[in-house]
Amino acid sequence: MDVRIEDLGPTRKRIHVIVPEETVKREIDGAYVELRRTAKVKGFRPGKTPRQILERYYGDYVTEQVISKLIGNTYEGALARGNIRPVSQPTLDNEELTEGEPFKYSAVVDVNPDIDVKDYVGIPLKKRQLKLEKDDVTKGLEQLQNIHAQLKTVGEDRAAGDGDFVVIDFQGTIDGEPFKGGRGESVSVEIGAGRFLPDLEKALVGARCDEEREVEITFPDNHREKDLAGKKALFHMRIREIREKVFPALDDEFAKDVGCESLKDLERKVKSEIQEEKQFAINRELEKDIIDFVIEKNAFEVPKSMVDRQVEALIRELKLNLAHQGVEFETSGLDEEKLREQYRDRAIRDVKSTLLLNRIAELEKIKVRKDEVGKRFEDIAKRTNRTKSQVEAYYSKNDLVGGLKAQLLEEKTLRFLRDKADITDT
Repeated sequence: MDVRIEDLGPTRKRIHVIVPEETVKREIDGAYVELRRTAKVKGFRPGKTPRQILERYYGDYVTEQVISKLIGNTYEGALARGNIRPVSQPTLDNEELTEGEPFKYSAVVDVNPDIDVKDYVGIPLKKRQLKLEKDDVTKGLEQLQNIHAQLKTVGEDRAAGDGDFVVIDFQGTIDGEPFKGGRGESVSVEIGAGRFLPDLEKALVGARCDEEREVEITFPDNHREKDLAGKKALFHMRIREIREKVFPALDDEFAKDVGCESLKDLERKVKSEIQEEKQFAINRELEKDIIDFVIEKNAFEVPKSMVDRQVEALIRELKLNLAHQGVEFETSGLDEEKLREQYRDRAIRDVKSTLLLNRIAELEKIKVRKDEVGKRFEDIAKRTNRTKSQVEAYYSKNDLVGGLKAQLLEEKTLRFLRDKADITDT
């Protein structure tokens, strides 16, 4: 087998392969021997069909099978000879298969660029100091109260106000005609939360149980339903029920309900969690600044196929986030092609970050140990109320272990760069 590598750019190679004629002949002969055993041709007993008859009936089929086998048997070897490690599936092109002649084909693949990474030790960074504001703990306790609040139906003599949950039936019309999605029964609207149409929420202020109200609203120009964007609609509403939040008292009993021994103990826990969150945010800022600095100092092209895959990953992530909010992508008003354009710069940065961190890890001999993977499995198990063995089995079954190791390697490399950085507190 003859192999020649052609450079098509910093991140693309064409591999030219020539398979010798004796190998071609052997595969063609073998294909017809196997075919003779199984082929059923009228007028011939099984295993006795002459080859020229088989060629007449099955010639195209044999050619396809032999070409596929020749490429499959030689492609990996060609990569090894050329010292090529592709990051994309090959785009194949081949000449005709002719018995008695060599078989020629080529494969175009994307490869990682050669990165002569520099200036990654002693990166100048400015770090925010961790500061706890006076009301941070108070706000944290209020959030806990809000999470554990109960909804209580208010009396008929009480009007709805900010923070109340109003249960309504509504019917919307445009030019007197109902429209899709414009009708609802027993829908709970939190006044002031901004999760419903803002003008409709405002129209509920002061409303009382069993009262009926009408409000005219104009849908925003960027409304997720394109048919409704910019149009005026009239909503007729009937108030079925008004509920208010009843917050638990902030005392030792409440603290025990949420797993602490006393209110003081709860305050300490909330303070510690806030400090952890702030420190996490500070470290994420440092990591972002590290990546920005290294990317700026090391210019290189990135493989198009890797950018395309990252764009698709970002779109999948967006769709998943929308689904968690109860929004279908198809009705969100978002244009998938425009999203691909918008995400491209971010995807390029993500790919550059991955390639640079992997290269630095290689240069500094940073590796992920088996016990570090096990520790991460334990952490995931605690967060998800599963056993470590269940988490390991899930990651193995869904082929996620490699991705977890890659994530751990990036984290270790970023810690290395942060430890080696020239950090100034601000």
